[in-house]
Amino acid sequence: MEVPLVVFVPIDPAAEWRSAAAALNRDGLATSDPEAAARYGFPRQRIVVVGPESAEPWLAWFASRYPRLQVERLLVDTPSGLAEAWARQTSPDVWPRWWPARDLRIGATLSADAGVSQLAALTAGRATAVRVPVGLSALLPGVLADQAPATTVVLVAGPAAGRKVQAFEFVTGIATALGAWYRTGVRTLELCPEPNLPRGGWGTSWSSVEAFSAWWAQAADVLRRLYPEIRLGWPGTAPAWMARQLGGAPDAEFVSGTAARADWVGVRAHWRDEREILAEAGGLRPWQARRVWTDRLLIVTGFGPVDPLEPEVVRAAQCARFVDQLQALSGVGAAFTDGPAGSWWATAGRVSRVALRLGERATYSVAMS
Repeated sequence: MEVPLVVFVPIDPAAEWRSAAAALNRDGLATSDPEAAARYGFPRQRIVVVGPESAEPWLAWFASRYPRLQVERLLVDTPSGLAEAWARQTSPDVWPRWWPARDLRIGATLSADAGVSQLAALTAGRATAVRVPVGLSALLPGVLADQAPATTVVLVAGPAAGRKVQAFEFVTGIATALGAWYRTGVRTLELCPEPNLPRGGWGTSWSSVEAFSAWWAQAADVLRRLYPEIRLGWPGTAPAWMARQLGGAPDAEFVSGTAARADWVGVRAHWRDEREILAEAGGLRPWQARRVWTDRLLIVTGFGPVDPLEPEVVRAAQCARFVDQLQALSGVGAAFTDGPAGSWWATAGRVSRVALRLGERATYSVAMS
C-alpha cells in the first residue's frame, strides 16, 4: 500500500509555498496546518517539513505530539527553490543487505561490572539487540550464540583512555577477542566510540579531527584485511555540551570525509533533562545525523539520561519516550542505552525500571508499516 505524502510548508508566503509543493506532490497534501498534516493518512503518512531554518522547530513539534509519524526535513530557502531541492532529494534504501532486519532493534550496552544479572535484564527488557565491548568476556560469544541466536550483536572497541596507542597496536590488542566473536557470525563493530572525549582517545591517541580520521582509516584497513566481512561503524560522538564538561572537542568537527569509508554511522543521543529529549543537542541528534548521512544505516550507539540521581521511574519513562519517537525515523537499525542513568540493571543484581519499562514497548516501526 502506497504511503501518503504530506508536504508541510511555511505560512509565509503560504500560497506560494503550497503552490510549489502541490506541483511536486499531486497525489498528496501540501499544507501549513500541522494538525491537518498529522491527520492526513494517519498513522501511515510521510511528512516532509520544507522551508528555511526557521521551520526547524516543527520537527520537535511533530516528535512531541505525534512521535510515531515519519517526519523528514528538506531545507530550502524560498518557494522558487523547492523544485530544485526536491529533485536533489533522494530516498535511497538505507537498509544494507548484511543488516539482519528492516526494523528498529532495542537493547543495552553490557558492562564489565554487571555480572550475570544483565542477562536477566536483557530478557526483562525484551532486548532484540545488545552492544558489547569486544573484550568483555571470552565466554560471552558462545553464550549469546547458543542462548540468544536471534539477538543482534554490535561490538564496540576503542583505545584505552590516558595512553597513546597507534592504530596497528590497537588492532593487534583486540584481534583475539574480535576473532572469537567473528567465528560466531558477529560482524558489526563500532570503531572508537566518542572520539571527541578524553575517554575515547582525544588528547592522547589523537588531538585533531585529521589525526583521528587517519588513525581510524589505518585501523579500518588492517581490520578489513584480517576480517573481510567486518562491518565498521563511524563512531557516535558526544554532544558539544558533554564535550565541554569533560574536556573534549566539539562534535560538529567530526563530520569527516573518512566517514564515507564506514559501513554505517553511529549516533549518541543523551539528555540532561526531559526537555532535551526534543532538542537537537539531545534526543533529536539521530534526526540531525540523518540530514547529514542521507544514505547510511544509522545505529544509536548510546542514548538515555545522564543524571543517575533522577528517580528511576522518571528515567525509565524518558527512555521509553525516546524509543517511541525514534520509531518514526527510517533507517535506524538499533538503539542502545548506555551509561549508569540508563542502565538495565540496578544495584544488588536487580533489573532496573528502565529495562522493565522498555520491555512493555509495542512492536512498531515505520519500516514495517
